[in-house]
Amino acid sequence: MEPQKRNEMVASAIAQAAQLGSTATTLRGAIKYLRSHRQSASLPGLQHLSQCVQDGAHNPTKYYGHRVHVSPRDWQSRQEIRKSKPDAKRARDDKQFRRQYLRQLRAEEKRLVRETNTLSGITSSWDRLSQTRESLKNIADCREIACGKRNQVKYTPQQQYHLISVNSRTARLAGCAINMTGKDAIIKPVVRSSYGHHSPGETEWKNGRPVSYTRATHENYVRSFAIFGDNPQTICYALHGTEYTITLPDGYAWRADMYGLCAYITSSQGDDFHVDAYYLLKGAADIVKRLESNRQRRIQIETKYWAEIADMDGVWVGVDDSIRAGNCRVGTQIFATKHGLDINRHYPALEVFRLGSLDVMLGLVRLAITAATLRHKHEMECGYCKI
Repeated sequence: MEPQKRNEMVASAIAQAAQLGSTATTLRGAIKYLRSHRQSASLPGLQHLSQCVQDGAHNPTKYYGHRVHVSPRDWQSRQEIRKSKPDAKRARDDKQFRRQYLRQLRAEEKRLVRETNTLSGITSSWDRLSQTRESLKNIADCREIACGKRNQVKYTPQQQYHLISVNSRTARLAGCAINMTGKDAIIKPVVRSSYGHHSPGETEWKNGRPVSYTRATHENYVRSFAIFGDNPQTICYALHGTEYTITLPDGYAWRADMYGLCAYITSSQGDDFHVDAYYLLKGAADIVKRLESNRQRRIQIETKYWAEIADMDGVWVGVDDSIRAGNCRVGTQIFATKHGLDINRHYPALEVFRLGSLDVMLGLVRLAITAATLRHKHEMECGYCKI
């Protein structure tokens, strides 16, 4: 068929299909619409044009009687796209099949985003996150073809977990290959499988001389996270490729706060111990030992603190006490002005201590109170004071 005549036939086919309600802008679409409305006999030469279209689909060098340049790879890609998602295209044209097909898509979405609160379930959810999102995108594409609505599910795992800090020595003991070369190397805990980003240092040369140097970067990410077990005494911990269960004895339990995961004494919840990967690998016995040791230290410090507070009872502090303690007069006056104190008066040591605890000059305040306490004891022993 001559090109001019063929073009006329193409325009006529598209126009006739448009008169019948078609929105097709290509010959292939017009032919499909006309056939579905049984109008092919009214257009002479339409069968010949249809054959040209079919030949063009199977022969990339022949299309409407003239040659086009289509690479085999592009042609294969187009064929794959044309033949892809046959069920979605069937659902688009078959209302009864569409209902069943959309139910299958919803069930597959639920399966993809279903989560389990176990160590293996959490790691699996994060490790296959990119594949899950790609599958959800494919489902959205199929839904859009079938019913014109996309509604793509945006998914990020929502399980509860606590990242545990880890150092290079512990990571290597766990079998994780890391590179800590250079002072800028870092190591961070993650939920997904361990990985790293590494780039060597690079020197820029000009006229045979080095003019700049870019430091090597070594970013190490090690799987290190924990979740609570079936009771407050137990946690489950994942480090690189190994899972552990740490159960504390009676009287001790686990909790999480703004500083991380910690073990604490149930009868004295202020006594706690925040753990990292090293202590979790050492086990429950060592953690309990650290807890008790820290508790004894706190008791000793608190005893000294309350003894110091008791010594302050009945003691009054003035500017002369601060100067006698070695503080300068200007600094003492600045402190007094800042807190609204009269430098010509004496104030209870407990009140001055309370103000000092809110100030960066606490150390100097304590010296002044100590000097006042020693003066007070001396005056009590003598039975008089010098005014």
